[in-house]
Amino acid sequence: MFYLLEQQQAAAALAFYQQYYSQVEQINYPILTAGFNAAAAEALLQQGELAAANELAQRAEQSLPGDRNDPAVLSTYRVLTLLAQAERNFDNLLRYSEKRRDTELAIAREKASQQLAYQLASGEARLKEQRIQLLDKDNELLTLERNLYQQQAENRYLMLLLIGSLSLILGLLTYRGLTRSKRYRKMAEFDQLTGISNRYHFTEQAKQEITHCIRAQRPVALILFDLDHFKQINDRFGHAAGDWTLQQVVLSCRNFIRHSDIFGRIGGEEFVILLTDCTAEQAVMLADICRTALADIDTSGYQQQFKVTASFGVADSNQAGYDLSALLAAADAAMYQAKQQGRNQVYCPATADGAV
Repeated sequence: MFYLLEQQQAAAALAFYQQYYSQVEQINYPILTAGFNAAAAEALLQQGELAAANELAQRAEQSLPGDRNDPAVLSTYRVLTLLAQAERNFDNLLRYSEKRRDTELAIAREKASQQLAYQLASGEARLKEQRIQLLDKDNELLTLERNLYQQQAENRYLMLLLIGSLSLILGLLTYRGLTRSKRYRKMAEFDQLTGISNRYHFTEQAKQEITHCIRAQRPVALILFDLDHFKQINDRFGHAAGDWTLQQVVLSCRNFIRHSDIFGRIGGEEFVILLTDCTAEQAVMLADICRTALADIDTSGYQQQFKVTASFGVADSNQAGYDLSALLAAADAAMYQAKQQGRNQVYCPATADGAV
C-alpha cells in the first residue's frame, strides 16, 4: 500500500485498503492498524476528500501506542500535519508538526545508532586493508623519491613533476575504488531480480535486529515460505514468467510488511521475513494475509492462467530462542509440514491448531 502511494496511485491504494483492512484488523496489532489507516488517509487526502481523510487519520492516532518510535507513527503525524495545513487549522498544524518532528528525531537517532553499529562491525576489516594499501603506496613513493633525489640537480624539476603526477593518479584511483566499492556492495547485498535483501544481507541485518531484541527483551518471529510447484511455472511458461512471478510475490507481500521488518530472498523461490516485537500468533496471521495475497495475483496476461500459491512456516523466539539459525531451522521444519499437509497453508507448531 505504501508502494502505491509513492507511485501516486491513490485509487488503487484505497481499493487495496478496503480489500484487506478487515484481515489486518484481526491481527490486533495496533501499530500495523495505525499505519494502514494513516496510509488510507493519505490516499483520501490525495483525492481531496478531507473529511474522510481526517476521520481515518484521527482513528490512526487513537490506535498508536504511546511509547513507540515507528514509521507508522511518523506516517500518522505526517498525514495529520498535511490535513491541518489543508484545513488551515494552525493550532493542529503546530501540534502535529511538533509530534512529527519529535518522532523523526527519535527514529533518526535509533537508525543512526543501528547504522553506526553495523558500520563499526562490518567496516573494520576494509579499513585495515585500505590502510595497508595506502601504506604500500606511500612506501613506493618514498622509494621513488630517494632514487630521484640521487639524480643530478637539473633533473629535480622533472622529479617533482613526476611525484605530483603520481599523487594525482593515486587520488583518482582511490576515488574510483571507493565509487566501485559502493556499487559492488549494493550488488552484493540486494537481490537483483526483486530488489529485496539477498541471503547474505538478510543474515547480517537479522542478526543485528535479534541482538537489539535480546537487549530490549522483545519477541522475534520469523516467516519462511516457498512457492508451490514453481518449477512447473518455469517449465510450462518459461523463465520470463517465473521471474515475473517472483517479482509479483515480493510486491504483494511488501504491502503488508513494516519498514522495520527484514524481507529477503534466500533461495530460488524461497523467501523469509524477520518480524521484531512480534509473537507467533501475530506472525501466523500476517503469513496468512500474505498467502491470500499471493493467491490473488492476476496471471491473466499469459495464454494459460496459472495459480500462485505458497507454503508458510512460522517460528518465534519463545519456540526457538534468539538464534537466527535455530529460528530458520524451526520455520523450515514448519514449512515442510505445510507442504506435507497439502501446500498453500501456514503451519506453526506454537499455535493451538498448527496449520492455518
